[in-house]
Amino acid sequence: MTVSRKAPMAEAGAARGPIGCPPELRSSLVDLIDEVFRPGMEAAFPHLLAEENLENCRVTVADGKVVSHIGYIVSDVTILGAPLRVACLGAVGTLEACRGQGYATAEFTDCLRRMESQGVHLLMVSGGRSLYQRNHCMRVGRDFGCSIDAGDAAGLAGGATIEPIGRERIDEVIEIQRLEPVRFVRTRELWLQAVDWLADSWRAGEVLGISTSGGGALAAYVIVVSPNDKGWLRVMEYGGSRAAIAAALGAIIERTGAKTIGLHVPGWDAQMLALLRSAGQELSPASSSGTQRIVNFRELMERLRPVLAERAGAKTAAALEFGESGGPDDGEFTVRLGDSELVIPDRDVLVKLLFGTQDDEERGVLSGSPAAEALGRCLPVPALNYGISYV
Repeated sequence: MTVSRKAPMAEAGAARGPIGCPPELRSSLVDLIDEVFRPGMEAAFPHLLAEENLENCRVTVADGKVVSHIGYIVSDVTILGAPLRVACLGAVGTLEACRGQGYATAEFTDCLRRMESQGVHLLMVSGGRSLYQRNHCMRVGRDFGCSIDAGDAAGLAGGATIEPIGRERIDEVIEIQRLEPVRFVRTRELWLQAVDWLADSWRAGEVLGISTSGGGALAAYVIVVSPNDKGWLRVMEYGGSRAAIAAALGAIIERTGAKTIGLHVPGWDAQMLALLRSAGQELSPASSSGTQRIVNFRELMERLRPVLAERAGAKTAAALEFGESGGPDDGEFTVRLGDSELVIPDRDVLVKLLFGTQDDEERGVLSGSPAAEALGRCLPVPALNYGISYV
């Protein structure tokens, strides 16, 4: 898919942009996001602010310093075996004195243009502000949240032991995460980097390995953030045996001194949901991480075709044709099956159909024709959650 219009240039005074952050202005970029968010952003998000990622940090420069920024990283992911490319966008900020000039809007459009040239299929944004909603980033997913207090966690206990995992044992965690059906594909370097920032930044936490054989091979892992001032402990990511994780929750609370542990459970994780429900835990509907937008519809659906074949049959999946027309703001999307055609009217409905929502309101379009009914058998697919890939 090609965007037909270029991103507008910010033209206030001596400002220039959007451009990739020049290496000599990297420290100015760090100063900006520290001021907008909080000190220590470089240590907390080293993958975003790495020298090799500066071209993906789109900035506006005035008077020799960075005054506005939107950045992203491009990651490989898999959804039920389908390989996709995802851009994770965040650290969006403009100096207070420079707001209202359209810098962020120009930078966002510029980011989309670059993402398309980089083969990105899906955009994930760590927020839901109006800038993102105007650009068709929607809350999606059929996930659940669960808060478990110390007493209930102790009742789930069952012979699991936990231990902190450092750089020397991270390979064991990598092997467990590789088997997850919906995951970010991370290099070993990124995992080591995460161990470091969990220990040495304000995003304090740790990787905990879980075993069920008295300290033997790991059966699972969790990554937790230190408890807040109310004693609430968030599980940032987990992988491996769900039974082992449930059995270890009491030990995790005891180790961290938390009063309550919070789990975000993807809607596709039937095993974890069943364990929590059988233990009488209350599950609250939740969306997946941040907001999301489809960047390249046709290529995304081609990558997902093996998943479609599993759900609708190989013959039907092979016959589905996907089309797109219009620009980045007014796109229209089509799905054809023989002489039957389904028209998806806009990007907002598109991303909701693909990943689902809690109210399912968007699925009203998936009836009335063979093309619509075939697509309805295929969707939704599982939505992604960041884990430690958060930006």
